[in-house]
Amino acid sequence: MTPKHIGVYAGSEALYREGLGRSLDLLRDHGINTLILGGGFRASSHVEEMNPFRRSAPQPEIIPEVRKSCEERDLSLWLVVNVSYAECIQRPTDYPELAVRDVFGNFIEPDQRFGFKWSASCCPSNPAIRRYFTALFEDLATRYDLDGITLTHLRFSPPSHSFMNLFSCFCPFCIEKAREFGYDAEKARKQLIGALEELRKLDVWKVRELSNEGATILDAVQLLGIGEEALKWFEFKARVVAENLAEFHDAAKNQRSHMFFSCDNYPPSFALLVGHRYRELEKIGDFLSPLLNHPTIFQTLIFAETCKTLMEWNRDLEEPQLLRFLYGLTGYGDLGLPDSLPRLVGLQKRGDAFETEAPLPRLIHREAVKAKVLASGSKPLFMVLEAHSSLSHKSIVDRIDAVKRVGVDGLFFTSFDGDSASLKAIEDGFEA
Repeated sequence: MTPKHIGVYAGSEALYREGLGRSLDLLRDHGINTLILGGGFRASSHVEEMNPFRRSAPQPEIIPEVRKSCEERDLSLWLVVNVSYAECIQRPTDYPELAVRDVFGNFIEPDQRFGFKWSASCCPSNPAIRRYFTALFEDLATRYDLDGITLTHLRFSPPSHSFMNLFSCFCPFCIEKAREFGYDAEKARKQLIGALEELRKLDVWKVRELSNEGATILDAVQLLGIGEEALKWFEFKARVVAENLAEFHDAAKNQRSHMFFSCDNYPPSFALLVGHRYRELEKIGDFLSPLLNHPTIFQTLIFAETCKTLMEWNRDLEEPQLLRFLYGLTGYGDLGLPDSLPRLVGLQKRGDAFETEAPLPRLIHREAVKAKVLASGSKPLFMVLEAHSSLSHKSIVDRIDAVKRVGVDGLFFTSFDGDSASLKAIEDGFEA
């Protein structure tokens, strides 16, 4: 069954390259009924004065024109907004008062050695960022006629960005927010440092035996002696993200109640690592939107970054056994993932597209099934897939098939780059 909402993310450059009308006709003619616009708005001056980031030149205000053109073609118009938390600044020293900190109080520098150009991250506990976006979403909902707003990067960064993200955030704002919520930040910090020390002396024999016997994440918790407050710290970070979404949601919906408003979601197997709990976000927002468009940087590179880091700390660890151990911990042990880093990571084609031996459609299907099951079903499920000119026709069709079989309310595709072949692949994927 074809989903009700079929959307494409698009920026103004791609939309206007061959003319706005021609681009929208192209989308409509290939079965797209929802445009998810990146940018094209201007905030009111009183809102922009609250912006904690250095101001750039104002972008062209195209939403009114795009809205009119969409209405003429019976297309819904959504807006995607980056909330400037995860992977949003060039260097943590650019905004030291906003940046994420690890258990030692250090900035977290992104690891770019696998080829993807990660940026540094800001903290979702930061009140200056939160005040700005609360005002911005109220402003956008007041000034523009939109059918929906989806937020992106409303989370902490994953371990594929840097393994030390598992041991964050301990900035002053997180410590204060933890106290407000009733968590013991100092005890959590000490227990996480203890887990780090255990990881630095991880025994090759223990890894081999646990790998052979199918160890789970519960075994890893015991192996590392992770204490109660350290485990609660992941719960704390999820509460921070949920509180942000609730505030942003209310600010927008109070102005435009009929509009969809929520955030995209990290793949379920790893969601709690970045502060996402599906049931909690589903209660707050108007939809769930699992990000299945980054199976390499969001999934396979988590294993690669973790494996590489642990082997740098302990040269005796064996790459095949360690990867097998990590796959098992996350429930990926049955997917036939490669037993070496070169085969797992593969060759980077463009941006976040890698030619890897990992069975990406199977990984996408696994996360789609989990998203369907973990959600209560009380809100629409809009899954995000990748479909642009760097992917082959077959790759796009296979990814659609991996999700379509699960049954969803909508599929959103990143990102329109003017390529009609990608749109044809989307169309063929639904007809297959």
